[in-house]
Amino acid sequence: MRYTFANQPVGKVRTDLRGKPKNCTLLKNCRSEAFGLSKITKSHASAQYSTPSRGSALAYPSVFLLAVLVALSGMAIWLTISFAVMGVDQARYREVVNEAATTGSLVDIYRLLFAPSKEFYPHGGDDCLTLAMLIAPREARLKAAVSPMAPVGQVHIGDDGRGDFPPHPFCDALAAMLHAQLGLGESVSSLPEMAYYHRYIHGTVTIAAVLLSMLSFESASIVLLGTCYALLACLIIATGFRFRSKLQSEQRRAAAFLFLGLSLSLFYAIPLFGRSLSFAPIDIVVIGFVLFGLFQPLARVSETKLVLSSASFGTAIAIFDHLAGGIPISLVTLIVLVTVGESQDRRSLIRRLALALAAFLAAIVTCLACKQLLVFAIWGLDPVTDFANRLAKRTGGGVAEELSDSVKHRLKEVGLSLQWLDSNFGSRIIFAGIMVIYSAFVLGWGSHVLGAVIVILPVPLLLLLTYFATRGRSFQNWPLELLVMIGAAMIPFAWYLVFLNHTILHSSFMVRPLALSAGLVAVVWIYSSARGAGAWIAR
Repeated sequence: MRYTFANQPVGKVRTDLRGKPKNCTLLKNCRSEAFGLSKITKSHASAQYSTPSRGSALAYPSVFLLAVLVALSGMAIWLTISFAVMGVDQARYREVVNEAATTGSLVDIYRLLFAPSKEFYPHGGDDCLTLAMLIAPREARLKAAVSPMAPVGQVHIGDDGRGDFPPHPFCDALAAMLHAQLGLGESVSSLPEMAYYHRYIHGTVTIAAVLLSMLSFESASIVLLGTCYALLACLIIATGFRFRSKLQSEQRRAAAFLFLGLSLSLFYAIPLFGRSLSFAPIDIVVIGFVLFGLFQPLARVSETKLVLSSASFGTAIAIFDHLAGGIPISLVTLIVLVTVGESQDRRSLIRRLALALAAFLAAIVTCLACKQLLVFAIWGLDPVTDFANRLAKRTGGGVAEELSDSVKHRLKEVGLSLQWLDSNFGSRIIFAGIMVIYSAFVLGWGSHVLGAVIVILPVPLLLLLTYFATRGRSFQNWPLELLVMIGAAMIPFAWYLVFLNHTILHSSFMVRPLALSAGLVAVVWIYSSARGAGAWIAR
């Protein structure tokens, strides 16, 4: 193992120009410096690389058991809260939606800095669907708590009712429901067709129900956005205090977390998505976990704490995510936080990554399985089979018919046929790449050029930094953190390949997991530039 003290590698004798030992008053001191660690250096290294004892090691069956218990506890808490808020009088939610529509807060327009002519509706789409679930008819309180009803099919509404709602099919359905229930307008006199929405856990609907039972729609939106920025501010301020540490390892960690926080602040499109009922809960969990990782280094805490925190993270993401990019960005976040935790050695880093990923993924699988078991217990096997079929459709098969009219029109303008798009897997990969790069302007404050740079450049830059850090070394001596960071940067792209059709259809928000890539480049640069001072872990 190779420790450092005062920027000098221990185990080498400092000599003068004549090759004689320097600053060694006694021979035994020189011998100690040449062949071992002084008491001061040993104490310093012990403090810097303190790790749990071997007796605290967890067996993998225990890891999975803990993760499952955490996930079951999380699902029980969610179901309890969801059942409680489903008892709130729906008149309250209809009043909130009607107020949001009449005051214009539901149809607020957000404009990006470099694209002021483009109009974005932070509450269009999924937020309208969330509100529709809150005012939808309820056959039974338990059913509504597990899987609320949602409008399905096409809804046609006249211009008299559309002006107060964002231009989106879900918002048209919400307008139709509200007009039918309150007897407003003349274009719609009956509710749209309704069906139970079994696909996700709908933790965002639960959060929306809690907030809107007490606050107006506009106030709830401000609370969510304020929470995102408050957590980011705490993260950045806390890293500033960490720079005051005399330990170089802590200064490096502070710099790494600072750049992670800045990448989320600048490129994660928080001003647009952070006020959304459907996306803000995921953002809050991710940013909050980064802050947790700063105060509790995941490579130094006990293995039990690592497993519990990773499983809790996975449980929260599973409850709130609705294939909105929460899982891939959470995987990247978890891997990076473990990697920058200053592991003691190569074996420790590998084990820590394995424990964290095992707990995280086990918790997610348990939560999703619990949801489908609840659905099976209440509605039978058919909804579970439908869920599996819809999930498979998000990963492959034809996608052309599901494209929006604007995308179809743009394809026709550039001479690409819908038949080409559905002709083979390769054509869909190319089209998914085009859609992600095009949608990256959301990350670049409206600039397509900046967005493309954020999406395209980080991986080549990581490879370049890896080359400079490893040239002249055998593969066995490559810093493991570099390989882990590159693997983390590739996770969103792997996710895009697995959920190819979903990426094509929803590239506008599926591009967001790539926002951390710029931060990863900065983190690798920080550790690579300090490698001469022993920044990488011991071999």
